[in-house]
Amino acid sequence: MLAGHLSRLQEQLPASVRLVTFSVDPERDTPKELQDYARRFKADPARWIFLRLDRKNLYSLLRDGFKLALAKNPDAPAGFEFTHSTKFVLVDGQGFIRGYYDSENPKDLKRLIRHTEVLGARH
Repeated sequence: MLAGHLSRLQEQLPASVRLVTFSVDPERDTPKELQDYARRFKADPARWIFLRLDRKNLYSLLRDGFKLALAKNPDAPAGFEFTHSTKFVLVDGQGFIRGYYDSENPKDLKRLIRHTEVLGARH
C-alpha cells in the first residue's frame, strides 16, 4: 500500500523531493528483490531509493529516530510478519522532521505535497 501511494506521489511532488523506502524485512528483501519492487512501482531511481538496514539499526531508526511503530509477529503468515506504521515522514535537507502524514488519508497526502512545496521555496 505504501509503495503504491509513493508511486503516485513521486509524480506530484516537487522534483527536489527524494523518496526513501526502508525494508522492514531485510532478511527476506534482498537487493534484487528491492530492485524488482522498485521497477514494479515505477520508482524513478534519481528520486526514490529503497534501503535495507540490519534489524538493530532499522528498529533504532524507525522507533528512536522517526518515532514510528514497528513490531514482528512470528505467528503471522509469511509476508505479513511485520506490523508497521503507515505514516510518511517529511524530513528537511538538514535532517529535521517537518511532519507526519497518514498515507491512507487523501487530505494528509495533499498537505504533504503542499508542505514539500513550501519547504522547497524556502531553500
